[in-house]
Amino acid sequence: MMGRLRILPELDREALMGRVRELKAEGKSQAEIAIAIGCAPATVQKWLAAEGVWLVWSEEHGAWWGAGKTGYTRSIVDAGRYSEAEAKGIEDNANRHLRQGFNEVALPDPVVKA
Repeated sequence: MMGRLRILPELDREALMGRVRELKAEGKSQAEIAIAIGCAPATVQKWLAAEGVWLVWSEEHGAWWGAGKTGYTRSIVDAGRYSEAEAKGIEDNANRHLRQGFNEVALPDPVVKA
């Protein structure tokens, strides 16, 4: 029927952010994420900035964790970026059996990307 307005239910923001985090962990760009979830790239950028950007250093491997929790890199520029909660979860999981010291440490990202 022409002229009829269909109102969609409000999206569950937490579920949407979960999907954004998954895509980010897979190494997708902000533009790719925006297309996948159907919103403006500026919105994705704002959400990701609000999440905070963290890295994980592996003392055991002498390198940064890679994107998507896979591999390691000695380049901070190529290191994987995670939300604070993800990075601290990695840190907690990696260090849970140690009696002292640490293997992994979560740190705020000091690299500012344009």
